[in-house]
Amino acid sequence: MNTSFLSYDDLFAGASDAIPDQVTIAAGSGILARGTVLNEVAFAIGTPVAKVGNSGNGVLSALALGANARAGNYTVRCTALEAVAGTAQVETASVVGTVTADTGAGNVEVIVTAAGIVGFPKTYHVPVAAGDGNTAVGGKIRAVLAADADLTALYTVGGSGANCSLTQKHLIGNDATLNIAYDNGTCTGLTGDASSTDTTAGVAATPGIFEVLNPEGERLDDANVGVAYSDQVRFTVLAGTAAFAIGDTITLPVTAVAPGTYTIANSANVALEGAPVVYCVLAETVDATSAVQAEVYRSGEFNASKLIFGGADTLATHINRMLSIGIVPKGAVPAASY
Repeated sequence: MNTSFLSYDDLFAGASDAIPDQVTIAAGSGILARGTVLNEVAFAIGTPVAKVGNSGNGVLSALALGANARAGNYTVRCTALEAVAGTAQVETASVVGTVTADTGAGNVEVIVTAAGIVGFPKTYHVPVAAGDGNTAVGGKIRAVLAADADLTALYTVGGSGANCSLTQKHLIGNDATLNIAYDNGTCTGLTGDASSTDTTAGVAATPGIFEVLNPEGERLDDANVGVAYSDQVRFTVLAGTAAFAIGDTITLPVTAVAPGTYTIANSANVALEGAPVVYCVLAETVDATSAVQAEVYRSGEFNASKLIFGGADTLATHINRMLSIGIVPKGAVPAASY
């Protein structure tokens, strides 16, 4: 047993004896320093489980516990499809002309304009050979555009023959600036065109709606696809390549953790409403990548500047409850509010 925690240093701020104890630090808490304020963990969030037979293959991401979490299974069920399914915008340029025979070889200059891509408008130099017809030139332009990862992150490069098209991958609405312009650069013979055709206007999709039920069957606020959700649990419903259907369900389990398990005090991880939040002060630096036993102080007088909290929390966040169980900060201490 480590007895170094019994020695007094500048963590202490008074003559009051600190009461030692030993607790389990929850796995995943990371490296915690002496002086870290801990609170008991009530719950842990599990891995979401999609119902067998779901039409959609979307997922829940950014999982976290919220205020007043309960132990048990949370149900996330699709109750309404997209009010507007959305339409992918398609922009098309058509090459006209033939590269001059014998002397016309060089580069076609292609300029793509698109909102939301850093570095755009962007100019591409597409090598062509003397005598290339519009079909050959169209294929070479498509190949160069398709090799640009920045462009293909948002658009699928397509078309056939003399046509070159860009199709939205995400239904974000119509980009009025989207354009594929081309002209003779160092080649000759083509009929340049500064404006492409908005073949299909884009229409933004309106997110689908999911009801959220807690383990007691109480309906919480609804969740929208693609929008961060925050209630007793926190998550974001992400659409997959297969669309959700009404009735598609994902179960999100929350399990109670064994009493006596602690992690750094962080109000972003709130326990069950009405349950006591039990505090202690870490007496030694520990690596809690995996669960570990650690020495703590249950009470005592401590230097406020040496106490460590999680997230955006400060002493003011926790002082009322700390004082109520005999953990007394000294020094520059915020006023308690009762």
